[in-house]
Amino acid sequence: LALFDFCCAFPSLGHYWLHAVLKAKGFPIGFLLMVKQLYFLCFCYGSANGMLHFLWVVCCGVLQGCPLSGLLFSIAMDPFCYGFGGIEKKYNKNPERPLVCVRACADDVGSVIATLHMLHDFAVVFGSAAQHANLTLKHIKCVLVPLFACLDDNIKKHVKAWLVKYLPH
Repeated sequence: LALFDFCCAFPSLGHYWLHAVLKAKGFPIGFLLMVKQLYFLCFCYGSANGMLHFLWVVCCGVLQGCPLSGLLFSIAMDPFCYGFGGIEKKYNKNPERPLVCVRACADDVGSVIATLHMLHDFAVVFGSAAQHANLTLKHIKCVLVPLFACLDDNIKKHVKAWLVKYLPH
């Protein structure tokens, strides 16, 4: 069982990615304009000595607490969910005995995998999420749970060595 969690997912989501996905999905122009008004040309200011000072341009994040945020985040995640679906298609040749099953809920992704080598395919999807949407994994909250009966010290050593060798730190 492999469990993944994005680091500060809602505040990290890139606005450029959100707009690109909404447009590619064919959302009506009125909806696109509404979202653009919420998230385009947002600036952060600070007040010091009674003066307002520009600090930076806000180009990431969806408003936490806004009822629309969950929907926007889910839509922005959709292309990566297609990537996870590709992993399932790659390995599940026999419908009677699937080797991988992936499910996502908001910024959490879980999967049952047959071998550690399948994590390479997940790395490609998560790498794409980092590159395009500014969504990175919070490694401390990502967990592997072995589900096989015999987990001796030798197997633990091999799993740990594989993770150190192939997964980013």
